Amino acid sequence: MSFSFNPIFTNFAVFPHSKPIRIYGESIAPVTVSFNGVKLETQPVDGKWLVTLPPMECGGPYELVAESAGECSCLKDIYVGEVILITGQSNAEMKLENTNEPKENYASENLLRLFTIDFELHTCEHFKTTDGWQICEKETAKYWTAIGYFIGQKLCKERGVAVGIIACYQGASTIQSWLAYDRATKPELFVPMGARHFDSMHETYGAWNADGYLYEKMMTRLIPYSLSRVVFYQGESNTSMSDAQVYDKLLLEYFDQLRTDFQDAELPITIVQIANYIWRKDEEWKAIQRVQAKIPELAKGVNTVPCADICEEDDIHPPSKRALSERIVDSF
Repeated sequence: MSFSFNPIFTNFAVFPHSKPIRIYGESIAPVTVSFNGVKLETQPVDGKWLVTLPPMECGGPYELVAESAGECSCLKDIYVGEVILITGQSNAEMKLENTNEPKENYASENLLRLFTIDFELHTCEHFKTTDGWQICEKETAKYWTAIGYFIGQKLCKERGVAVGIIACYQGASTIQSWLAYDRATKPELFVPMGARHFDSMHETYGAWNADGYLYEKMMTRLIPYSLSRVVFYQGESNTSMSDAQVYDKLLLEYFDQLRTDFQDAELPITIVQIANYIWRKDEEWKAIQRVQAKIPELAKGVNTVPCADICEEDDIHPPSKRALSERIVDSF
């Protein structure tokens, strides 16, 4: 085939409502895209094509059709609804089966779908990018990001719309690894490696905590898919005092990066404040919590969700993720 969709475009995909919808892929010839009554043609540039569809209301199922040089590709069961990017470190990654949610509560939901950005150094992720969008099924719900599952379940129920969860996370990851290299290494943001949290120098975790590493290996594969909102659950791996002193600036740089890359100057962003942890009552841990609590005062369209009052303190991965996820949705 001389043309193709980007791998994120598969059957069961979800696009955000009320926002421009970007469809893209590779081709050497002009491409015509048809979706929900709209038909647009584009000329590839350097072998890549992109069309931007106008904002649409929630609905579906639809077919997404792309044609080029006599070839045709048709994707089915596509919806317009809410698209939430779940990103960060291990509490974003934590699977439903590792929470305290009773297994008898796991449920299938046709309007809840998941797309996973996988990572070559992380071999325990059940869903791979090559699996495409996955419909939530009771039998495989245990492999979902817990907060993604609960957030999506609540949104589907309360708003009656399709919800697409995009999973792009890595346990024990620093915010510097999620920033592009040229951003992470700005002089006003730079923290010497020896002054960072030990996850940056860990024999295993350090492999993915180099400045810009996860941005390049994971996030760039998602850009510029249209999003409704980002939920960023990260901070534990930046709890050194040197990190904490610039964490507010790192967050602001991260917000700017998200809004630039995803071409959405008002992209809503939710920060999940790290919970209390009985073995980390030090000033470094508290300093990150304070920055997270204050950051909405410094950035428009950003909110912080506290969780210390509803999360267990004796586990760095608090298992009570349903209450937290419902609070996240209530904050939207």
